[in-house]
Amino acid sequence: ALSAHPQSAELQAAGALALVTLTSGTTAQNIECKQRASDCGASRHLAAAIRAHVRNQRVAEEACSAIATIAVGSDSCGQDNARCGQAAADAGALEAAILAMRSHPESEMVQYMACSAVNNICTSSEVLRQRAVALGAIEEVVQAMRRSAKARESKALANLVGGEVAGAERARQAGANESWIEMTHCMAGRYPHESRTCTQEFRTLGSRSARR
Repeated sequence: ALSAHPQSAELQAAGALALVTLTSGTTAQNIECKQRASDCGASRHLAAAIRAHVRNQRVAEEACSAIATIAVGSDSCGQDNARCGQAAADAGALEAAILAMRSHPESEMVQYMACSAVNNICTSSEVLRQRAVALGAIEEVVQAMRRSAKARESKALANLVGGEVAGAERARQAGANESWIEMTHCMAGRYPHESRTCTQEFRTLGSRSARR
């Protein structure tokens, strides 16, 4: 559906949803479907769908969700994560996810799914993290958090900042408060034994900020 009917927003959204259904989970069949989807270039079609239907919220939501799922590998050591993330990035999925965020600033689900996509693409690659930062991902994630912070958005920000002074300053300039900056350091691995606490505290801080 994705490759055969690129002009149909309805079929693009339905195709992306089908990919999520097939590739989500940890069964052998799910893992095989995820690997096949990554290898056959599914992310390229998903990125194209976002660009072709840039104003369609459902396409953006479902396509970002599918990209987020496909960009995560099946191994525990991270090598497959890096391979899948790179494949998605090579297909233009990183730019497409950021485009979705910019095109649908008021949609919580688009913001959440796009943050998931950006985070999952970059999580195992410093090169891709820097590429996302150069594309303005930190600024987009901070704006999403200012509206309605969620755990996935906080993880994306921590990953993008990467514990670096320059990344923290970009987040600060985009509107992140000092409590958020502190949490990025915590969640980026400086205090790995506190990661779960950091996530919960980040969500609380974000929710308070969003209500202001």
